[in-house]
Amino acid sequence: MNRTLKYLMIVVVLTLLFSGYQYFKHAGLKAYHYVSRSEVALDSLDDGHYYGSFSPFDVIPLAQVTFQVSNGKVNEFKISRLVVTPWNKVKPALQDSVRSKKNLQFDSVTGATRSSFFVKAAVHNACNSDEKKEKKSR
Repeated sequence: MNRTLKYLMIVVVLTLLFSGYQYFKHAGLKAYHYVSRSEVALDSLDDGHYYGSFSPFDVIPLAQVTFQVSNGKVNEFKISRLVVTPWNKVKPALQDSVRSKKNLQFDSVTGATRSSFFVKAAVHNACNSDEKKEKKSR
């Protein structure tokens, strides 16, 4: 290979890595600000099935959640999509936390704060959205 081509490939790879890092860094900040500014009362939701996702820059959803609320308790909770590092087992930990507490207020997982905020933002988006799958009247 030509020496110039090798240097060009190294520069392209480093640029892509840096761009990916910046994307996820700013996506995490956007999720944090969205959750902190949200005025959703997670403990007083209407009964029904909810669906929400978090797409920080309208490119790809980084988190998608579905859950069912019945009598003020979360009966089902599923994270159908979560973009995380491959070695991180945050998805089962978050799902188990919500299922055991039967509440949508959960703590961030240590070492996966950004991914936890992606899920929190998707939950808040589901609660703010008028696109509930099925809403039962009380």
